[in-house]
Amino acid sequence: ATITTVGYGDVAPSSLYEVGFAIACIVVAVVVYTLVIANLEDIVANLDVTSTLYALKREKVKQWCLRSSLPGKLSTQVADYYDKLWAQQKGVKGTAVLAMLPENLRSRVALELCGDALRSIPCCRGRALEDLALKLRLDLYAPGSYLFRAGECAARLFVVAAGGVALEDDDGAVLHTIERGLVGEAEFLLRRIHEVACISTDYAQIFDLSYGDLMAVLRFHKKWDEFRAYCVAHENTISGKSVGDGRGIRATDFHVRSAEKRRSRDASGSCVAHPASRFKRLWVVACLGLSLYSLVSAPFGVGFARRYSRTTCAMDAILFVFFSIDLGLNLAVFAVKRQGKVILERKVFRDLYVRTDFVYDLVSLLPLSLIVALSTPDVFAKKAYDPTIHALRLVQALRARRLPAYVDGAAAYLEERWQLNLSGDMTYLILLCASVLLMCHWLACALAYLGRYELWRAKASDQFAFWSLGNSKHDRAWRWYADEGLGCREYGREKRKHAANVWVCEAYPPNPALRIADASMYDRWLVAFYWAVYTCSTVGFGGVSLNSNAEKLLACLGMVLGAVVCDAGIAAVLTAVVEHKDHQHGTNRRRRECGRRMMAAARVPMEARMRVAAYFDYVDDDLHNLDDATVLDELNVALRRGILRHAAHAKLCDSLVHGGL
Repeated sequence: ATITTVGYGDVAPSSLYEVGFAIACIVVAVVVYTLVIANLEDIVANLDVTSTLYALKREKVKQWCLRSSLPGKLSTQVADYYDKLWAQQKGVKGTAVLAMLPENLRSRVALELCGDALRSIPCCRGRALEDLALKLRLDLYAPGSYLFRAGECAARLFVVAAGGVALEDDDGAVLHTIERGLVGEAEFLLRRIHEVACISTDYAQIFDLSYGDLMAVLRFHKKWDEFRAYCVAHENTISGKSVGDGRGIRATDFHVRSAEKRRSRDASGSCVAHPASRFKRLWVVACLGLSLYSLVSAPFGVGFARRYSRTTCAMDAILFVFFSIDLGLNLAVFAVKRQGKVILERKVFRDLYVRTDFVYDLVSLLPLSLIVALSTPDVFAKKAYDPTIHALRLVQALRARRLPAYVDGAAAYLEERWQLNLSGDMTYLILLCASVLLMCHWLACALAYLGRYELWRAKASDQFAFWSLGNSKHDRAWRWYADEGLGCREYGREKRKHAANVWVCEAYPPNPALRIADASMYDRWLVAFYWAVYTCSTVGFGGVSLNSNAEKLLACLGMVLGAVVCDAGIAAVLTAVVEHKDHQHGTNRRRRECGRRMMAAARVPMEARMRVAAYFDYVDDDLHNLDDATVLDELNVALRRGILRHAAHAKLCDSLVHGGL
């Protein structure tokens, strides 16, 4: 208690030497404990600095999506893109990775990946080919991302380096699949309109080249005129070139290979639920609520001798039915997201679930308490109490390993339903605080169980009298007293002193005339929970006296867990949140101050200064320091087009119609 700075004060020094030693221990404990907690905070907060910075970037992008009122599907695609980019490349785009290399090595890498495809472009040989490779942009494309749509101008040439894409008609039927090579070559070289759509079928690494970059490279090498002349002279040949595999047909001449629809259906044709679907999120919220109920009620019944009532039996039956359905849904319906990739194929996510969570969910689902309860006669009688039934309910605690996923799903649902912007740090803080409260509840139940055990052992050894103030077995289990007025006259002083060592025989704080054992079940829980909270929070009021060895060991466990989880974990998360807020506030303040000083030195009119200050207020308060151009530049071509199409397509069409174009 001294080392962890809890300070129960149950062991008091009596001599001057003991007082001096206690002072020295307190000083050393404060220094050592502070160093330990500081290092733990540093470990927790800096497990991966890169992931922390990337999480902040994701939070900014999420806020930008909310502010821009993007539809849920498009926002989900943006979030999936960032998740997969982190899982596959630690959040660094392929173009940024190539930019870290020198030009000669960058061109060699690009040519190694797509050199054969680039050599099919007319007039691109030698140094011109190497310079063209330097102009390529490498991006990651998620499944379902459109590289281009039918009717769009072929302003970019795409080269599939890894993954796969498919060409679709207006009805969504797959015309052709491409694993590697050029996409849209004929339309790009001849400056035509795409007649089909191209969509990625898997996570794909795709290079893209703009027509402006091609023109700049050919002009620099003085081959532009030759290129244009070649395209005009061989227009029919280019029009018949293959998009992907070298066979001389255009995209519109591909034979229909499959008429099955994409998305939302796997190979067997059965529907699956996307992780971002509303049904999945609502189901996760229900799983969170029922899991918390089981994690709270099961130890409570064991620790406080709660009778197994019909209500408890009905709730156990509901839990069994609900999580049985959940088990089936995880095996057949619920798609999963692993390493940023959404797995929609039933066989794949079923095998993944079987390898990871199936065994734990199956064990936690076993209805052992229901079987024992229904096979026990008079289990619902008022005098009946069977600790075995509540002990068997503890297998439901295995669902605790799913709580982080449930909390994330519930946070996503709250954001979607009520537009609550919960950052990653805030979600983690909520999960950590809930874990602390749950840990305190379990410690309180363990303390209550130890008190009951000590009373039972004392009765078995006949060390003090047993007195019942009630008729039920439950009441008799808690009516242990060492008071002379309650049946202990035949025992000596030492035996009565031993009886008072049990914590439930202490005076009940709201009413000292009663023992804690006399209080109701929920009042006893409140006393035990109060002890657990001040122990885990390292406050150490010492309001509940612990005397037995088992109780002291439990208190030591609570101190250690509280030091790690409360002092280190919560403090580290709060420190990260405050530092981020302070850093952003400092950046805004410096920007305002620099602007004010510059305008004062340049003698800018006061009206202009006020407009600049109003602009800074707008950027800080309304835009939350988000720059549209920066966010869009982080995304690939498909997502940028989707966002711009959502934001401006309808307005541009209206302007063209009203303008007579």
